[in-house]
Amino acid sequence: MDNATGVQSPSIHTLIPLGDFNTVFGIDDRDETMARFCLVAATYTIEQYCIRRLFLKRHFERIA
Repeated sequence: MDNATGVQSPSIHTLIPLGDFNTVFGIDDRDETMARFCLVAATYTIEQYCIRRLFLKRHFERIA
């Protein structure tokens, strides 16, 4: 939810959060629309290549 306006922003399906994407590529907040498009398009392309839907999950593994 956006604190300034109180409106919930639509969630997007991506492999990494938008904020991390902007940080890695040094994208300014003013270019958020283009960054969001690139991130969603890349995620969609990867999923089409793999022929499956990918989700970000945390896995804990205990090796004995």
